[in-house]
Amino acid sequence: STLGSAEWDIHQSGFPRHPGCQRLDLANAGLGMEADPSLAGATHRGVEDSIAPEHVDVSVVAADGQVHFDDSLGSEEPLGNALPALDSVGERSCPVELSLGDVVAIARRNCPVQSSPEGDRRVQRTRALVDEWVAEKKVIYGITTGFGALCNVPISADDTRQLQHKIIMSHAAGIGAPLPEDVVRAVMAVRLHDLFMGYSGCSLKTLQHLMAFLNQGLTPVVPEKGSVGSSGDLAPMAHLGLVLLGKGEAFYDSARMDGSRALAKIGLEPLELMAGEGLALINGTQVMTGIASLVVHDAIRLAKLADIACAMSLEVLMGSNSEFDPRIHQIRPHPGQVASADNMLRLTAESEIILSHEGCARVQDAYTLRCSPQIHGASKDAVV
Repeated sequence: STLGSAEWDIHQSGFPRHPGCQRLDLANAGLGMEADPSLAGATHRGVEDSIAPEHVDVSVVAADGQVHFDDSLGSEEPLGNALPALDSVGERSCPVELSLGDVVAIARRNCPVQSSPEGDRRVQRTRALVDEWVAEKKVIYGITTGFGALCNVPISADDTRQLQHKIIMSHAAGIGAPLPEDVVRAVMAVRLHDLFMGYSGCSLKTLQHLMAFLNQGLTPVVPEKGSVGSSGDLAPMAHLGLVLLGKGEAFYDSARMDGSRALAKIGLEPLELMAGEGLALINGTQVMTGIASLVVHDAIRLAKLADIACAMSLEVLMGSNSEFDPRIHQIRPHPGQVASADNMLRLTAESEIILSHEGCARVQDAYTLRCSPQIHGASKDAVV
């Protein structure tokens, strides 16, 4: 198993992971939905090599061999692509990119995750602020007040924890078949990153439970129907939260079981949520974002496969690659079209089959061949 040109030897018992995966630091990565920079890079290599990032953007490897994202603004270049942009708020600075490759590695290749000391500190500082405000009896929606129409109803300090449990229980009303396990893992990855930014008030213990779910292969059962769209994936996220409380259901070791039993399987106790944690866990759009991450990744992969398949078809049908001439496609303001033509021109540039009938009597190739860059390119433009 290789990751780029470097071979990685991974030894870990328990939940299997994809060879080559190193530990991702969700505390210091953001979700960047920008196009894969290698979208135009279909080559003679394997398709997976041409779409997956060769390295997670890291610049620090700890003495224990774990891989961490860089927390600093230093000038040292990371091993992968460009150092992610940083979002600085006071003393808190953290990268704002979590690549599609990172999400896919966690969701589908069981790549383990971890947090950095800086990420832990961000979470702990915010948690301390929430506790301080509750003690001071400040009016804070969903923490010291009820929800929705009950926003004017004060909640006592003694009842704040019960309130957080109730919001998860009341919103876990999804229906339908369970979301695929890779989708739920993607959701947890995105949710963890968001919470590790340190603005939501969750406790570090809660985030450590979620990391254990990913690292030990526990996947909450989340019904596919129930989101209220831009107002939040409240219902599906509540089903995920149920398992943290030892309720609901989860998949573990290919079996579906009660949440309490699943927690026991990985050596965890049910959580008692603190003030504000229930609201923080369910309020967001991480389900639709996790699904979109996997869909976009797959669309990029299919776009590259289409270019490769078309180039091979051109050879089999004794076509010409003159229709991929960049001068034709640069006339149009469509980057996907230009990229597809460039891909297929490079894939067929040294084709002995195409060269064997150069100058033949055929005037032009079939429409499906000679206009393939326009069709493939439109799909690429839709993806990005």
